[in-house]
Amino acid sequence: SYVLLVSMVTIPTYRFLHFKMPWLAMLKYAAIGLAMYAVIAVVEFANPLVELSADLGLGLLFYAALVASTDGKVLENVKASLNRGE
Repeated sequence: SYVLLVSMVTIPTYRFLHFKMPWLAMLKYAAIGLAMYAVIAVVEFANPLVELSADLGLGLLFYAALVASTDGKVLENVKASLNRGE
């Protein structure tokens, strides 16, 4: 929904505000978000609170893993943060 909102605002205002939109990066993050949704949609528990907790945890881990594995800058920042802790 955020990608749609940004697209709807960016396209009409382009003639006033000239900046480049990283459309390919936005498409990549939207695809990762859809993949995350597909993964957490499969998770079902009888207790709604347990299901919500599982969806949040699984979604966070899945999204973070995909972003770190597909975005070189994010991976470098994660590695640098981990190395600072040593």
